[in-house]
Amino acid sequence: MNCEVCDIHEATMKDYRDDGEKYRSCKWCANLSNRDWYYMMHHRYDDEKVDPKTFYEEEDEDDT
Repeated sequence: MNCEVCDIHEATMKDYRDDGEKYRSCKWCANLSNRDWYYMMHHRYDDEKVDPKTFYEEEDEDDT
C-alpha cells in the first residue's frame, strides 16, 4: 500500500495528526513537521506529487 500522504513510497507506519485522523504513511512523511505534512497533503489534491525526501535534503544543505 502506498503512503496516503505522498502516494510515492510504501506506507510502513500509522500517523496520527492534529485532525484526529489516522493515516498510513511512509517513514519520510511520518517524520515531517505539521507544516510540511499539510503542504504535502495540499499538493496531493492538486495532482502534483512532491517527494517528501526534498524536505530533508533542504535541511541537510542548511547545515553545511
